Amino acid sequence: MRYRDRAHAGRELAAALGRLRDEGALPDPIVLALPRGGVAVAAEVARELPAPLDVLVVRKIGAPHHEEFGVGAIAGDDPPLLDPATLARLDLSEDALAPVVERERQELRRRERRYRQGRPPPELRGRT
Repeated sequence: MRYRDRAHAGRELAAALGRLRDEGALPDPIVLALPRGGVAVAAEVARELPAPLDVLVVRKIGAPHHEEFGVGAIAGDDPPLLDPATLARLDLSEDALAPVVERERQELRRRERRYRQGRPPPELRGRT
């Protein structure tokens, strides 16, 4: 096994990114983690750079009646990103997925509130 755990993987990634930072290739960095497993990795990176750490909450859009089969995803308030080829193969429309998208968006917002504990999302414009 290459990494002992997620923290070890984060330290390895942080070392590689530290070299880029030293070369000036990472101006004004911010580290975004995918909860839950990505936070341990990202925390090591944020500590090394040093850079602020926040979460990027995303939710899979599962096929109706087969929730584990992903046909798209959502993040923030952006429109869903759906796989047109998969929708065509399953004969699914965006309208048919609207209830699934709404349910996942509610869960996404709940998780954002919990993870951020009242903090607003970070401003990403101009950040690396």
